[in-house]
Amino acid sequence: MNKRLISDPQALERLLATLSKYACVRRFDEPDEPEAARLTHAFADIEDSLVRLQHVHLPNILAGALTEQEMADLLTEIGEEFRHILYHVRDTRYFRDLA
Repeated sequence: MNKRLISDPQALERLLATLSKYACVRRFDEPDEPEAARLTHAFADIEDSLVRLQHVHLPNILAGALTEQEMADLLTEIGEEFRHILYHVRDTRYFRDLA
């Protein structure tokens, strides 16, 4: 199943509105960017990376038919997904200390 939770503008708006309600999120607001907006963007992009990992990369590994070079290339692609996820963790003020 490849159903994304944050798949359309309305879902993004709902996520932003929900996160904006909470003081624990707003306390990280900056004058030019509310933390809820930063978190919404991060969650959407992280979801995309996780969907690619689950539905593209892992099935390719599990198929067991990759050459040495194909495996190395695939692991590099997975590393780029992880780098992208870490970028978004660091970009949020709420979760920055985790990375």
